[in-house]
Amino acid sequence: MAIPLGYFLIAWAVLLGLYGILVFVTLVQTLKHGINAPLTYGSTFIFLTVIVAVIGGCGIYFMQVDWTTEVNILPASVSSFFGNSTHINVKELQLN
Repeated sequence: MAIPLGYFLIAWAVLLGLYGILVFVTLVQTLKHGINAPLTYGSTFIFLTVIVAVIGGCGIYFMQVDWTTEVNILPASVSSFFGNSTHINVKELQLN
């Protein structure tokens, strides 16, 4: 059984969207309830810079990946053990 690699990209994009919502909430709370000082704004800037750098690096890497490739969930040894059908013949399993 194989899954296209593109499904993992879609899952990553969904999780990145959830992360974006959490980052927004964090920034609002930090700027609204944080101490009004240059250190607060500096740490917020560093926080955003690191996020942009990591997501940008992932984006550059993801542009180089062949998303049409499939990932085998079951190794070949397990797949050959179960064979092509899901029906198990009980008579073949009995010992003589």
